[in-house]
This record gives sequence, C-alpha cells and structure tokens, in this order.
Amino acid sequence: MAGADRRARPDEVPALVALVESAYRGEPTASAWTTEAHLIGGQRVDRDMLGAAMADPRTAVLVRVDPTGELVACCELRQLDGAVASFGMFAVSPDRQAAGVGRELLEEAERVGRVGLLRRGRL
Repeated sequence: MAGADRRARPDEVPALVALVESAYRGEPTASAWTTEAHLIGGQRVDRDMLGAAMADPRTAVLVRVDPTGELVACCELRQLDGAVASFGMFAVSPDRQAAGVGRELLEEAERVGRVGLLRRGRL
C-alpha cells in the first residue's frame, strides 16, 4: 500500500482516538484478532491522554497516511533511559489490516528508534 509515515499533528487527535478505538474496541473488530472488547471495557485512549503524550518531548506519535490523506495506522514511541524506547498504541484501521500497513509502520518506527530521530525531535 502506498502511503506516507510522519509525526502526528495536534489537530489529528480526534481522528487518532477514533482510529485506536476502532482497531481495538469498535464493532468492526468484534470478530478480528485485535479486539479487546471481551476483555476490557471502556475507552482505550481519550483526547486528553493522547494530547498529553503528543506534547511530551520524549514521545512521538507516528502515523501512516494513505494517498487520500486518511490516517490508517499509528503508533507511539516513547524515549526511556538512554538508547531505550517503548513502542505502544499500535493500531491499524480494521479495513486495512492484513495488508502490510502495520508492518510498514512498525519498520518505520524501528528505523526512527535506531537513528535516534526521536531524541532530536525530528521525523
């Protein structure tokens, strides 16, 4: 799938919340392997949580955007101690799963982590 990877923008917080919720808790995932709805109730992420993460200079929320501009995947990299970063909030739109989108974003996150762009605030 053609697309672009970049750092998420603050104005995209509502779309990112919807993406994460649809990937893990939404009706489209009821029969998918990613569903958590039968294990955990409630919202997985909210606007305040995501906005705070994006404002943290140690954190980068990466997104995959399709050619039409739609956000189709996201993940969070958080700089920990030294050369260690955590990877989380990995979500792929249910209608894009099993198409290589997640793999491609994961590869980009690994590249970002390896070259240290997160610490320098660039992507």
